[in-house]
Amino acid sequence: MTYELLLVALALFLGGAVQSIGGFGSMLVAMPMITLVLPLHLTAPLLATLGLPITLYIFYDNRSGIDWAETVRIVAGSLAGIPLGIWALATLDSALIMRVLGGLLIAYSLYALVLEPRLLARRHAARASSLWLSLFVGLTSGMLGGAFNTNGPPLIVYGDWLRWPKARFKALLQGVFLVNGTLILLGHGVAGHLGPHMLPYAAVALPGILLGLWAGHRIDRYIQPHQFRVTVLALLLVMGLSLIGR
Repeated sequence: MTYELLLVALALFLGGAVQSIGGFGSMLVAMPMITLVLPLHLTAPLLATLGLPITLYIFYDNRSGIDWAETVRIVAGSLAGIPLGIWALATLDSALIMRVLGGLLIAYSLYALVLEPRLLARRHAARASSLWLSLFVGLTSGMLGGAFNTNGPPLIVYGDWLRWPKARFKALLQGVFLVNGTLILLGHGVAGHLGPHMLPYAAVALPGILLGLWAGHRIDRYIQPHQFRVTVLALLLVMGLSLIGR
């Protein structure tokens, strides 16, 4: 039990630091680590609960740049995706779900490490968003959030494809994460996934999150964004491979 608690606290510390610096990635970092010691049906609702303090902090820090119209469209799509993801978590084989999560981590890491730099080299101006594409991105984001608490990858890929400026990109992510995180938590509550069995893990994870947010805020000024992001993506790639190989 002590080893499990320490790993949960470490995972949320790293997740909080990553999110504070980059604006995303907390659950992508924390989920694979925690599933080494806890089953997925416990990890997902636990992170749904503990992810809200991270999102609230980053959202407040970037509230001035949020695009509410785009956020509403994406959230509307996620309303259909979140129940599907929670249903998949409750009914599908956990080993299959872990392989899917591993594949998603690998796909996103390879996209960001290999394909994205080529796209960035050719981009000039921001593209206009599309209603139906925003809804689709919201749907897939909601499904991943409901099942894995990792609703970020579709949003990150979408924002990069639209060539959003950094301030708008970071603010929109937090707006969607805040609404989706609340809906996902309510969904887990309705599904009966929340309970007192989570309290020991939450008790050690919450201080880990807060310390991670503080540490990320402190060291952000000293870290080169590109080097930091490449390191995180490389870690996600390794984690994805480990999940598939389990």
